[in-house]
Amino acid sequence: GSGILAEYGKQWYQRRVRGWKQQLGKCYYRLSLFRDAEKQFHSALRQQSTVDNYLYLAKVYIRLDQPLAALDLFAKGMEEFPGEVSLIIGCARVHEGLGDT
Repeated sequence: GSGILAEYGKQWYQRRVRGWKQQLGKCYYRLSLFRDAEKQFHSALRQQSTVDNYLYLAKVYIRLDQPLAALDLFAKGMEEFPGEVSLIIGCARVHEGLGDT
């Protein structure tokens, strides 16, 4: 009944509010709920492809000890945003952390 309608309205509103998923992902990240943060940042990236969304999701992968996933994500981000310094630096830092020189 009304609970289903309320949930539907909430979901519709969340999809319409720009940046909502990213903000929710940041909250989950700060609470160390990295899997939940990952879901929100993935959703944010699908909703709106921005450099920030790539960086936040890569940060989650690094915290989940998945540096190769972070590198893949940085590569996709650099394809979409060529020459973006923050993505290049993020990629370099992951390589440095892996001992690649």
